[in-house]
Amino acid sequence: MKLSKGDVQTALIDADIMLYRAAWKHEGDDVENAYDTIDNMFEHLFYVTKASQYIAFLTGKGNFRKDIAVTKEYKGNRKDAIMPEHLDSIRDYLINDWACDVVNGLEADDALGICQTEMDNTIICSIDKDLLQIKGYHYNWNTQEASYVSEYDAWMKLYEQALSGDSTDNIVGIPRVGAKTAKKILAECFSIDEAKNVSLCAYKDYYKDDNHLTMFQENYDLVKICTSPEDSRLKNKFAIPSIKHTF
Repeated sequence: MKLSKGDVQTALIDADIMLYRAAWKHEGDDVENAYDTIDNMFEHLFYVTKASQYIAFLTGKGNFRKDIAVTKEYKGNRKDAIMPEHLDSIRDYLINDWACDVVNGLEADDALGICQTEMDNTIICSIDKDLLQIKGYHYNWNTQEASYVSEYDAWMKLYEQALSGDSTDNIVGIPRVGAKTAKKILAECFSIDEAKNVSLCAYKDYYKDDNHLTMFQENYDLVKICTSPEDSRLKNKFAIPSIKHTF
């Protein structure tokens, strides 16, 4: 899909991805080169989306998913991960020079999901597959492709992830059910209610006892990206931040 001027007004940018991309790319390099990479990424997004304004998010402190995760610690498999040397400096650059908003108590993904759902004429800019749960325009700068996610496809993506979990985030889902198997399980679902019922049946078949409802709810709540500031999982109040203008 090629975007035309006027298709979208506000680019909603996943600055977490930018941060780590620039930091790892310039590990052992001059941090100024990382700043140039950040600048180029923003300029590319503005050029491709033709957006006249933007909001960019970084994940801050706290995360409601930490309280939800009972079976395994949320992102507990990342605790000993080594961070790139320029991470803090690049983060400061994103905040001070590009006015990125830091969100606490939730993730940047959730902030993007809420903004796209609550605002008009927006496009989510990220390479994170989780955000395909959100209806509307999306731009993936890895594939350099813009797309539109329908409400049906957004819900199917959510139930696929509820079935498969996410090993990178320590979310178990149904063991041995990957993305391809999850798609097969949901292949003949033609409504959101069908998808939910089929997913619940898959959980019951694996977990066998009454625990399947608890396991399904835990995994569903862990993978679901927020779409409302009134989401019951949120413990911190979220307000859509001020819009910044492109150049």
